[in-house]
Amino acid sequence: MGRTSNSLVVNVKLVHVLGGIYIWEWVSTVQFEWEVFTGRRRFRWSFVVYELCRTLCLASIITLIAGLNVAHYINCEAWFRALLVFSYFGIALSSLLILLRGVAIWGRSLTVLVFTASVWLCNIGTSIYSVMQGSVVWVPVINTCLITQTQRFRWGITVNLITDVILLTVMFAGVLNKRSTTGLWRVLYIQGLSWILVAVLSKILPATLSWVNIDDGWNLMFQAPHMVIMVIMATRVYRDLFEYINPTYQ
Repeated sequence: MGRTSNSLVVNVKLVHVLGGIYIWEWVSTVQFEWEVFTGRRRFRWSFVVYELCRTLCLASIITLIAGLNVAHYINCEAWFRALLVFSYFGIALSSLLILLRGVAIWGRSLTVLVFTASVWLCNIGTSIYSVMQGSVVWVPVINTCLITQTQRFRWGITVNLITDVILLTVMFAGVLNKRSTTGLWRVLYIQGLSWILVAVLSKILPATLSWVNIDDGWNLMFQAPHMVIMVIMATRVYRDLFEYINPTYQ
């Protein structure tokens, strides 16, 4: 119990640090949304995916921090399920941004579209399953909701890791297939390589720990960092390419 409580304390502190980082990231880049909304940049329907991804991640961070700082009893089950919905679908939308990039690079190939969409939908199905997993109890001694049975999230994390590796491989293969010396190709190459490295490194640790199952604190330790890192990476890559291709109207 002592080891579990220590890991949970570290987890709470880590969540607050990450929350601050993501809120700063969201506020410091909100000008991009404003430029699209006001017509200074051309609207593309993929922007909706980008915006939902950012918003769900923000909702997840706010929900998590709020639940960890309440001073009175709350409906832990409602809080927990809302947190899972925001988190899993925020991550799923970051994967969708990879899918859209890959399909575009492959010239909207029907084969690539069907394959990658099937992989992504499998991830969505696993996310829905994961939302129903785990349990939570109110602990009056510390006035907080305690998440338990966290090892049940292992399949959701693992499938998401496999999904992103497949989608990023398809995307990067498309970049290599269209090798050229243009500035756009170099941007796509650097972004693709960086995306693969960040995705794998951010997902390996939480996936591994969920299977090792040391305790609930360790199982949860790197799940919030994984979400924040993937959403920041996916949205920054999207935003950078969008700004490269679509400069603001004067």
